[in-house]
Amino acid sequence: MKELVYSALVVLAMYISSIAGTTGRIIGEITENETCKPIPYAVVQIEGTTMGAQTDTKGRYEIQNVPVGTWRLQVTKCGWVSTRVESIVVDSNQTTFVDVAITESTLDSLPCCILITYRDLINVSETQSVKNLNADQLKHRPAGNVRETLRRMAGVVYR
Repeated sequence: MKELVYSALVVLAMYISSIAGTTGRIIGEITENETCKPIPYAVVQIEGTTMGAQTDTKGRYEIQNVPVGTWRLQVTKCGWVSTRVESIVVDSNQTTFVDVAITESTLDSLPCCILITYRDLINVSETQSVKNLNADQLKHRPAGNVRETLRRMAGVVYR
């Protein structure tokens, strides 16, 4: 009987050791390159996965349950140069510290286009509004038929 209990304990210990310790975590702080001030609300993501975190108001982040291995971090924030950190090694049941300093982007390096147009909020000469839908637009609506589509449109009364 003792041998059976001992064998069961050995098997249980082997099983627990095989499932324990398969993940680690990455924590760190995102700061400005020149002043070392923390950068709040930056996005830190492990490339090739859906794992990531957003920095808090003090620039700190934490990504838990990261599988053991070597990873790349991508740090992004609007108005800042996107930064990649290579070769981050995550060991089982260990915390890896990765602090990243990012640089503020200049307007020349931002891929954006600003279009400013002016128009009146209300056109006083219009007494009604008209919206036309064709068959292709009706196909892409979430409603099952024309009656449901019309019922979901603003200002339409269908009886």
